[in-house]
Amino acid sequence: MKPRTRLCLSTILIFCLSACSEKFSRSSQAAFKQPSTWAPLLAATIIAAADKDTKISEWAQDKTPVFGSMQDAVTASNNLVDSLVISAGVSALFIPDHSAESDLLPTNVEFFLIEGIGLSVNSGITSRLKSLAERNRPNQQDQRSFPSGHTSRAFSAANFSKHNIQQLNLTDDTKKYFDLVFDSAAIATGWARVEAGWHYPTDVLAGSALGNVVSSIIRDMYLNTTTNVIISVELLRDRQRLLFSYAF
Repeated sequence: MKPRTRLCLSTILIFCLSACSEKFSRSSQAAFKQPSTWAPLLAATIIAAADKDTKISEWAQDKTPVFGSMQDAVTASNNLVDSLVISAGVSALFIPDHSAESDLLPTNVEFFLIEGIGLSVNSGITSRLKSLAERNRPNQQDQRSFPSGHTSRAFSAANFSKHNIQQLNLTDDTKKYFDLVFDSAAIATGWARVEAGWHYPTDVLAGSALGNVVSSIIRDMYLNTTTNVIISVELLRDRQRLLFSYAF
C-alpha cells in the first residue's frame, strides 16, 4: 500500500476514534490489560535489563535453529506475514451477514474494510515509531529496527483472523485449532526476523504487543456484535467523497 494511501486511511480511523473517545479509552485499557500485550513488554524489559538483546540476536543468526539459514528466515517471515494478512481478509468474507436492510454493505464486507484500515493504521504507527527510535538493525542495514513491522503486522492480522473465526459456525475444537495456527504463525514471524538479522528480540516483542493493542482496540470498537457500523458513499458531480458514520 502506498504511503499516501496508508496515511489517508490512518487519518480516517483516527478521526473516528476521536469522535468516540470514551469508547476508545475503554477499549485501550482493555487491550493493555491483555496478557498478549503486557507479557511481551515485560519480557522485552527483562531482556533489555539483563543486557541480553545483542547476545540472543547474535546466537540466533549464528545457529539459525528454526529456519536453517538467514535467507530462509527472511523468506519465511515474508511468507508468514502475507499468509496471515490473507487469512484475515478471507476469513472476514465468510462471516454471516447480520446487516439490516437499510445497511449499505453486508457484515462481511464491513469487517473486511475495517480490518484493512486497521492493518494500515498499525503499519502507520509502527513506521512512525521506527522513525522516532532510530535504532540500528543487527545487520546495520538502516536505523528502523524498533519495533518490528513484520511482527506487529503478523500479530495484528492474527488477532483479526481469530476474531473472524469466532464468528463462523464451527466447533469449539476447530476454532481452538485455528487460534493455535494463527498464533504460531505470528510467533514464527517474529522469531524469523531475529534469525534473519533484521531485528533484536526486544524489537519483535514490542512489535507483537503493538500489533495486539491496535487490532484489539479496533476489534472492540468496530467489530463486536453490539456495534452498528454504517458506511455510506456520497458521489458528487465534481468529486467523489467517502463518508464514514458510526452508531453505537
